[in-house]
Amino acid sequence: MLWVEDDSVPPANAFELLRQHADPVEKPVMHGISFDRMMPHDPSIWKVDPEDNKRIVPIHGWQDNTLYRVAHSGTCVMLVHTSVWERLKRPWFRMQPFEPGVQGMIPCMSLSHRMRQADVPIWAYTGCVAGHIGEPVEVNAEISRGIHAQIEARVQK
Repeated sequence: MLWVEDDSVPPANAFELLRQHADPVEKPVMHGISFDRMMPHDPSIWKVDPEDNKRIVPIHGWQDNTLYRVAHSGTCVMLVHTSVWERLKRPWFRMQPFEPGVQGMIPCMSLSHRMRQADVPIWAYTGCVAGHIGEPVEVNAEISRGIHAQIEARVQK
């Protein structure tokens, strides 16, 4: 099933880009990459925090046209084998509020959480880049990388 959210702008060939790397068993979930609409426009691919395995953090320094096994990816554009839905605990999507000291979950995070609970491998292909419509501009790879370069430059001063 190809999933495209209503606030994303995937490439016209998104299905082909994701399908070429998907596999019903080894890679049943294949996401494209998008970027958070809010500053600092993080990429939508996340890994388990090496300092706290109960948290996930964005993957910075990702490479173009690369496959990543991820703990979470945003759902702007994803290809999901139909067998995955049968393996997941319901509800597939839910909202868990963010509280001080606790990482909350927006609906796409809850879906990834359900997939991890069911031992479903989650993959992302950075060659399928979807814009994310936000205010006042569409957030894309160029904007995300530019913001993070500015942040990195400030940190190194």
